[in-house]
Amino acid sequence: MAVEQVLQPDSRAPRIAAAEDLSPTRLLRLYGTTYGMSPEGLAAAEAALEDALQAAAAGGAAAAQCVEVEFGEVRMQGFGPFKEPAVSGSGLQRPFCV
Repeated sequence: MAVEQVLQPDSRAPRIAAAEDLSPTRLLRLYGTTYGMSPEGLAAAEAALEDALQAAAAGGAAAAQCVEVEFGEVRMQGFGPFKEPAVSGSGLQRPFCV
């Protein structure tokens, strides 16, 4: 895996306080309800997370290292080059790289 940092993000306080102390499922639910994920989107994300957690528990951490996720639409706002809202597939000249 190669990571290239193109723009140094602004230093900001965590959007969800004490996120490190939450379980992955609780963090996802809190994020989804706080930031307005649709009920369908949140349910799909919870199902994918549960599958990954079960795979990790059944086969150790190595079983969950590769996860393929496909999104129909991605909206970005608030960091890096996405100070203003941007939606994938809406005339962007390049895909989102995070």
